[in-house]
Amino acid sequence: MTSFEKCKAALGSYKVVRKFEEKLLLRSLHFTDNGRLDLKRYRSAGASLDELSRLPDFPCVIVFSDMSVPPIKCRFKRALSCLNDVLAVSAGVWILNENRAGVIEIYRGEITMCEPKAKAL
Repeated sequence: MTSFEKCKAALGSYKVVRKFEEKLLLRSLHFTDNGRLDLKRYRSAGASLDELSRLPDFPCVIVFSDMSVPPIKCRFKRALSCLNDVLAVSAGVWILNENRAGVIEIYRGEITMCEPKAKAL
């Protein structure tokens, strides 16, 4: 069983994102050359697992840094409850809320909460 299959089993309830949705998701994120979020384009702050556990439950999409693994839709609290299985899939994970207004980057154990900077008028 692959780490992605273990992740899906741990999540229980999930939906694999379709290819056209995946392309839209990836276009909505801004990455640096090393594959991390470009924090210059976001308001960001470091976070802890304790802070994440205090966030409300919401529909989210998990995007993996291993682009051969498709993103999956699930509930945030469910993803948080099996976070070790989610993180085992790839070195980096981005958890986007449903409307893509906020993103949580977890990269090699470092947690960063981000939201897009307001565009200048």
